[in-house]
Amino acid sequence: MDPKACAYALIMLLQLPRDIPLPEIAVDSDGDIALEWDYKRRRVISVRVTGEGTVYYAGMVGPASFRGRKVSYDGVPEAVEHAIERVIFSSASR
Repeated sequence: MDPKACAYALIMLLQLPRDIPLPEIAVDSDGDIALEWDYKRRRVISVRVTGEGTVYYAGMVGPASFRGRKVSYDGVPEAVEHAIERVIFSSASR
């Protein structure tokens, strides 16, 4: 596990809005921290946090998919937060 990746992931998790549930957390073979919110039925987002502060994300809601990359050392990149909220709070959950 990359200690810097762990620190950046922890900072991100602590700054997520309180109404976002905690994800499944794992360590990738390269030391990156993997965060995943999986609501089945094509509602999932996977976030990878590297020791360099890069946040990679990819997800889908129904037939729409999205992905991106942002750099953040001190919080949740706005685009990543919106992507997580899109998966969690999509109308597909109702």
